[in-house]
Formats: sequence, C-alpha cells, structure tokens
Amino acid sequence: MIQEIFKKVEKLSTFPCMGRTVPDQSNEKIHEILHKNYRIIYEIKDDHIEILIVIHGSRILRIHSKKRGTTEMCCHLLILPL
Repeated sequence: MIQEIFKKVEKLSTFPCMGRTVPDQSNEKIHEILHKNYRIIYEIKDDHIEILIVIHGSRILRIHSKKRGTTEMCCHLLILPL
C-alpha cells in the first residue's frame, strides 16, 4: 500500500495539477489525490510540491488558520521538486 501511494505521489512532480482542489479549503494551491481509501493532500508551491498529509477518507480533516487561534496543518511529509 505504501509503495502504491509513493508511486502515485511521484506523478505529481510531472503533473502537479492532476488532483482536485480540496473542497473544504479556500486556498486554491491545496489539492488532493485519492488512492483507495486515502486522501493525499498537497500544496503546490512555485518550485516544488509539499505533501501535507495522507489521511484515511473516513477521518475528519480539520485545517484551520493560526490567525483564528487554532492549529494549522503543517506537517510536511514529502517535498517534490517540479
């Protein structure tokens, strides 16, 4: 399973916009791709892609701004050059 996820993620360096924007986010640079029951959420930067989180689809994803006094999704699992 992990190898399958890595293979899917490696395609992002060639096709960074292949995923859809995350519906519950206002930031258009945050996208997601799906692999089986997992959401792979990543952010498109100027010269690289940052994998933010890999989360099971049944989990509730909460991404909040520090400006509102809550936590922000900030664990960068992997950085891929474009």
